Amino acid sequence: MIWSVGFLAKTSLQKNKNDSNVGPLYFASNRGLTLFEVLAAFVVIAIIMGVSLAFFSQSKKSYQLYAHSAQLSAAVRTAQSFAISNQSIGIVESQPSRNEFKIWGWQTVGQWHLENLTAIGAFNQEAKISGGTLIQGKIGQGIALRRGRILLPTPRNVFPSGFSVEFYFLTEFFQNMDLIIHPQGKIGLRLKPDATLEGYCFDHTVQAKLRPKTWHHFQFFYDGDALVLKVDQILQSQKKISISLPQISFVLGSLDLPVTGLIDEIIIRSLTEIQQIEIPQELKLLGKPQRIYFDFRGRLSRQHHSAPAVILLNQPQKQETIQLNIGLFGDIRQEILPSIKTE
Repeated sequence: MIWSVGFLAKTSLQKNKNDSNVGPLYFASNRGLTLFEVLAAFVVIAIIMGVSLAFFSQSKKSYQLYAHSAQLSAAVRTAQSFAISNQSIGIVESQPSRNEFKIWGWQTVGQWHLENLTAIGAFNQEAKISGGTLIQGKIGQGIALRRGRILLPTPRNVFPSGFSVEFYFLTEFFQNMDLIIHPQGKIGLRLKPDATLEGYCFDHTVQAKLRPKTWHHFQFFYDGDALVLKVDQILQSQKKISISLPQISFVLGSLDLPVTGLIDEIIIRSLTEIQQIEIPQELKLLGKPQRIYFDFRGRLSRQHHSAPAVILLNQPQKQETIQLNIGLFGDIRQEILPSIKTE
């Protein structure tokens, strides 16, 4: 049976070979390729590969731009989330000259509710109170100081970039008091007999006026860009400065100028770098150096922003730019601008 099938196939093949209708096609398929045909094939392959590599190269550049734009967008959301979760400020810093992008946030390093005289606060840190009694405070219990002091055991070297001190205070009369003082006297918050509250950091000062017999919320801080004094969440004074901070620990009340008044809810924060992004040389941050501030609700801080913020990331070779738009209410979106040129 197998021999019969093989014989029939061989006979059919010989018959087709002798058939004048299929003979030319059959013999053409069995001849070798000419040198011209081989070279033409290589030329076609080279052209296809060249186009493919160029397309891949351009796609890679575009992908790099979009990938870093997504990374910057995620970093902006990190600053926003940090501000909300810590109920403080999140800062986005763009430095086009260095092609750097940084995220900063206020990290709590000390907090005391002052619900009792032992004053053990966050992170099991105990504030040492002298000359104080327990009274009804602004929120729950508080401490009444009569020519007293409170030593705040915050860790040293946690303020490489900025510090923030805030608390509630009430006094019936004004006199010279060191409400906050750095042991070396370089940083402090001082109350004066004329109802002036003065914050100082080295030779720089900020001031506000107070009312007696009223609970006030004080916030005194340096955010790496400005020295700021707020009273009852309202900006009173700020000054642009650039300084290197010393080792810091704080005391409420000095030996020479102790405090007489009511104190409650002390919080100390350190400005901490959360994330740093270095942009590749093939890409470029555009515009002027800027800081974008998110408040505790995740919105742009009205103290620093009256209009939406913009960050531009450019691919010079393709003259393609991605614009990050940050709205006043914290919404973030991307927009492609294909024709922006760099200097």
